[in-house]
Formats: sequence, structure tokens, C-alpha cells
Amino acid sequence: MRRFLIAFVFCLPGAAFALGDTGTVYLTNTNIQVIHDGTPRAYIYVPVSIGGCTNNAAAQLVMDSSNSIATTFYATLLSAKATGQGVNIQTLGCSEQGYPLILAVFLET
Repeated sequence: MRRFLIAFVFCLPGAAFALGDTGTVYLTNTNIQVIHDGTPRAYIYVPVSIGGCTNNAAAQLVMDSSNSIATTFYATLLSAKATGQGVNIQTLGCSEQGYPLILAVFLET
């Protein structure tokens, strides 16, 4: 199976560095929440295995200037949600709130 990879590594101060993974998931019936209360971010409510974060029920996408590829990640996730295509989300580290931070999005073809 061919995959399309979009990857960007970003680090937040104090973040732990443990790799997490969702496996192939379908976002059609998955909630995506966008918040801007100082730090713009999106939560994709899919469970993340491994990684060691305290809140592993959702992956977090930081959407501020520290993540220059955030809009590409977000567009890829919305495209997968709209078309029913599978994605695999990999994470690296945990946010201050304990959510896994998105490192890569694989769009299944």
C-alpha cells in the first residue's frame, strides 16, 4: 500500500520524547476540535498507542508559528475526514496538557 508522508518535527519546552501511533484510522465519524485561547491548536479525537502521554485519547496539532506545516497537516486531516480515506497519525512528545503532539500524517491510498 502506498502512503503519502508529510512530516515535521517540532519540540515544546519540557515535552517528553516518546513516539506514539494511531495505526490506520478513519476520521469520518471522528471529532476534530480547533481552539485558540493563546495557542492555536486542533485536537483529533483518536486514541494514540504508546507514547506515554497522560491524555492519549486525542492527538494535538499545534497551529502557531512554531509549526510551519500545521496548515498542511490540518488540510490533510480534513481531506481524509471528507473522503473517508484512512490516515495513520504518528506523534512525538506530549503537550503541557499531556496530549500527544502530531509529528507525521500518513494518508492511505
